[in-house]
Amino acid sequence: MTHFKRVAHSDSLSNYSATSHWWKQLLFSGGICLAGLGVAQAQVQQTGHSFGPKQKCCPPSYSQPYCPTPSMTPSPAIPNVPETDPTQPQLPQDTPDIDFNPDTSVSSGFGAASGPSSSTPGMLGDSYITGAHVNYTLNTGESFSATIPYGGRYKCADNTGPVPTDRVSFAYKHFHNALDQISTDATGGMTPQSSTGHIDMYTLGLEKSFMDQLFSVEFRMPFYGGGVFQDPFANNGGSFLESPNVGNLSVILKTLFTRNDRLAIGGGLGIDFPTSENSSGQALNLQSIDYENDAMYLAPFIAFLATPSEDTWVQGVLQFSFVANQGNGLFTPANAGGGGGGGGGDIGLNFREQDLVFLTVNAGRWLYREPSRGWFTGIAAMAELNYSATLDETNVTSATSGNLTVSMANFANHQDIINLTLGLHVQVTELTNMRISAVAPLTGGGDKIGLQRDRYFDSEVSVQVNRNF
Repeated sequence: MTHFKRVAHSDSLSNYSATSHWWKQLLFSGGICLAGLGVAQAQVQQTGHSFGPKQKCCPPSYSQPYCPTPSMTPSPAIPNVPETDPTQPQLPQDTPDIDFNPDTSVSSGFGAASGPSSSTPGMLGDSYITGAHVNYTLNTGESFSATIPYGGRYKCADNTGPVPTDRVSFAYKHFHNALDQISTDATGGMTPQSSTGHIDMYTLGLEKSFMDQLFSVEFRMPFYGGGVFQDPFANNGGSFLESPNVGNLSVILKTLFTRNDRLAIGGGLGIDFPTSENSSGQALNLQSIDYENDAMYLAPFIAFLATPSEDTWVQGVLQFSFVANQGNGLFTPANAGGGGGGGGGDIGLNFREQDLVFLTVNAGRWLYREPSRGWFTGIAAMAELNYSATLDETNVTSATSGNLTVSMANFANHQDIINLTLGLHVQVTELTNMRISAVAPLTGGGDKIGLQRDRYFDSEVSVQVNRNF
């Protein structure tokens, strides 16, 4: 400011000359603004693009000494957007692909859901396993040998499938000639006489899935009826054995390993807890028999389900059953019943049953399906092969007291058993199904007889009811 003052005082004429033309500078600057604005407008009309924010080049007031030149920096180009149907909902561009096909879900594809139109019937099974026999022998040659009925061992193929689900279940099974006994008596000329007994089993079950039906826990509690059989010799004091009324509680943990539209693979672990009552009876002059069910069993398994088409399926399971503790025990008190028994002291035996392996393959086909009906919406036919085998040699234990010898073992030792199961699955309502089946042994009809047979029973009939929720 000092410099301009000095010029003003030294040369007032030149200062007047410069300031007297300020209006010419203003008009010249305004002309430049108008020309620039016209060029920008022409560019917008030609290209359709904007070159900056819409603002007036010059304010309506002439108080400002000049108007700035508009910016010519173009805004970012708008990418070409493909045409879309405005009537259809649009997903954001960054949203990942989502599979909305219900057929790819576990519940729809492999029976984890409760609806019959999307469920595959589970396997039928056979069950009832007896791996212990007892023999009472007096030094006179009289004897009593019998199958020991017990609390049972879990078998994965019985009324279940590989996929976790939500259901309650009830199963009734009748095992014909499941118990065998052989007796010899002096009054009978020491000729062995045999008889058989039957067993009825009633099983209540509850399965609950969690974590989007990838896991489930199941509880099964069996109850028994029948199981009483008696030898034909009245002189032996009416030897007999009776099965327990309450069986072993089974807890099954199941998970789904992998699956796709046509195949599911799962597995898990079953645990049998010794909740069963003891088996009891008497033999040879009222010798008391008390068989204590103390064994715990572990049953790991792996299973699969394949659906080649909407109406057909194949499924199977490989399972092991291991004795997890010392096993069961048998106790016979000295001279029980006062009938002139063995003449010695108490007899106690510990018996560990054999480890087992089971293999089941089930195939079926829907014969009729009408999910829209309220009742009887489907009927399916099934055929199934069940293989059971021992994995080790039998444990043999015995004791003698006075003139009585008691021994325990699996008298058949190594067993290979094959059963054929045929059944019908009826979808009663959307959530309820009933299955009826019959089992016929394919082994055990050869030279082995009685307690040495390669079979658990002569025949079986079964009714199973499931209610999904």
